[in-house]
Amino acid sequence: MSAARHFCHGLRIIRQPKWECLATFICSSMKQVAHIRQISKALRERFGAARKIDHQVVHTFPSVQRLAESSESELRKCALGYRAKNLLATARLVSSGEADLDAWSALSETDLREKLCALPGVGAKIANCVMLFAYERLRAFPIDVWIERVLREKYFPGNGKTTTQQLREFSETYFGDHGGYAQQYLFHYARTALRKSRSTNPARAEPSTSLRSKRQRKGRADSFTEVRNTKRFLDSARNDKKEGCADGFEEDRLSSLPSEKTGSPQRVRPVADKMPTCRVRLEA
Repeated sequence: MSAARHFCHGLRIIRQPKWECLATFICSSMKQVAHIRQISKALRERFGAARKIDHQVVHTFPSVQRLAESSESELRKCALGYRAKNLLATARLVSSGEADLDAWSALSETDLREKLCALPGVGAKIANCVMLFAYERLRAFPIDVWIERVLREKYFPGNGKTTTQQLREFSETYFGDHGGYAQQYLFHYARTALRKSRSTNPARAEPSTSLRSKRQRKGRADSFTEVRNTKRFLDSARNDKKEGCADGFEEDRLSSLPSEKTGSPQRVRPVADKMPTCRVRLEA
C-alpha cells in the first residue's frame, strides 16, 4: 500500500451521474477497458444527443428514458451481447420509478448494496463500483481480477485457500472508511507499475504461450512413455506368471524397464513363494 500511495500521489475519485455510472458498469461485465470504451461510444452515438463543442460534434450518454424505449436487438448492435438484456431491463425499472436511484442516496450502505444487487446484471463488484463512483460511499471496495490478484500476492501470500468472500471481509475491515481510495491506488498501481515491472523483468514475468505449450507437449510425451513402459512391464509379468513365476523370482534377475533417473535397468525384489499371484515392486 505504501508503494501504491507514492506511485499514485494525487489520484482522485470522480463523481459520476448515477444512471450513467450504473449503465456503464452493467456494460463492463467481463470486458476489457478498450472494449468498454467502444461500447460506451457506440451507445452515445446511436442513442445519445449530439452536441457541438467548437468545431467538434460529441454525443451525450443516452438518458434512461431513451434506452428504456429501445429494444434488445438495437442494443446488441452496440456490441453488448448478453448484457443488452440486462441493460434494457434495468433501464425500464429505473425509467418507471420502480428503482429510484436518487432516493436510494438516503439508504445505508447495506441497504443500498442490496437494492443495487437486485437489479439485472448487477453483482457485488458492480454494486460496489456504483456505490463508490456515483454515491460517494468511500468504504466501498470493488474486487475485480486485478484487485484480487494484489490482495492474494501482497496480503495473503502462499494461501491459496482464501475465498473471494474472505477477501471482501478483509478489505472492509482492514482499509476502513477510505477503502475506496485504497482500492483505486492499488488498482492503478497494479495495472501500471506492477505490470510494467513484470514485462521488463523476465524472471518475474509469466511464462509465454510458446513456453507453456512446450511444457505441455513434454508433459504429454512423458505421460505417454510412462504408460507405454508400464504396459510393457505388465505384459512381461503376465508372461512370467504363465511360465510359473508364482514360485518366486531369482534375486539377481533384472527387469527390462530402464530407471527414470539413470536409464539403467532396475533390480526386482524376490516374491514370496506363498503369494498366490506374481507381484513385483520396483525399487526407487
